[in-house]
Amino acid sequence: MLLGGVGCFLFGRDHDMATPDAATKLELDKPFLDSLECAEGPKGDCNDWYRVTVSQPGTLEVVVSTVAGQGGSRAQLALTLADAKQLTLAEVQSAGRPRFGLSWPVDAGDYLVWLRSDGPTGGKLGYQVTASLKQGRPNEAMGMDPTKPHVCLRLEASPKLNFFSGQPHVVRLAIYPLENAIGFEQASVDGLLRGEKPSGLAGPSIDVTIVPGESREVSNPLPPSAASIGILADFYRPPGAQGGPRKTTLSANCARGMSLVRLGESEIQLP
Repeated sequence: MLLGGVGCFLFGRDHDMATPDAATKLELDKPFLDSLECAEGPKGDCNDWYRVTVSQPGTLEVVVSTVAGQGGSRAQLALTLADAKQLTLAEVQSAGRPRFGLSWPVDAGDYLVWLRSDGPTGGKLGYQVTASLKQGRPNEAMGMDPTKPHVCLRLEASPKLNFFSGQPHVVRLAIYPLENAIGFEQASVDGLLRGEKPSGLAGPSIDVTIVPGESREVSNPLPPSAASIGILADFYRPPGAQGGPRKTTLSANCARGMSLVRLGESEIQLP
């Protein structure tokens, strides 16, 4: 567990007080062993921060592998890569996988890696984190097959994101893996926001929270049967008010790279 002062508002304060100010130095290509032990509340050691220094341009790859037999089967981890100002560049969730990671094109400089548990770990959960600098595009550097179902999104939020009551607000996205997009396209936004499940789902949704002015890459593997993804944004909309789209669908094929999704003051801004 790392101790220090209050970090940037973007990441907030965790119960164990781990902050980027006291981040552990993570050397490139040198695996580092540590552990999390997070209880309900959350209480305990729920997050760790690392600082990586890159001396030349390339693709920064960060991979986390958990120790077999430790922690609960429901432990859900999240991994975030941020720049030196703590602005999020990329984020990925473990989704129950014992090994997961992310990659992002970078220039020379310092970067922050934030690993955290989104809930109880079910006891001590050991892990190994490794950072490497690769050449080539992110998909190639991670060894990901771009033809297999995958979330490949670059999200760009307006500084006036979800603007109401005179100020911007965060937006929460639900990303649905879909075998068939018809059910999602026909479903009402209000129904989906209430938790109704559209027909044609290939698996559980992936939840992402975006703050005003943020740019972020989201890269998650999807079930093999997923042909597309449905994106739902919880923009505030007064009852009976009209407005732009709050949901859309995209291909789950990453062969053409990242799909750009812009989030405006009150709607998803489609190309």
